[in-house]
Amino acid sequence: LNPKAWVMVLLAWTQFAPELGDARMQLLLVPVTFAAVQLVCHTAWCGAGAAMQRAIPQQQLLSRALILLTIGIVLWALLQ
Repeated sequence: LNPKAWVMVLLAWTQFAPELGDARMQLLLVPVTFAAVQLVCHTAWCGAGAAMQRAIPQQQLLSRALILLTIGIVLWALLQ
């Protein structure tokens, strides 16, 4: 696992698990919630990538569009 995943799991257990009651409920709900969120987010991420590839079939044009999106996001973050 990567460090971000470790931090996310640690925070989930320390912040949300105690509110769920006993240990059995915590051991059931925290992993099921992680799996459900990952299923939805990864499906949406892959679907968006496939849609972009269909919308912009030329690889060079797609790469340039992604570069422009990245630059735009970085500029937006810096100006906040």
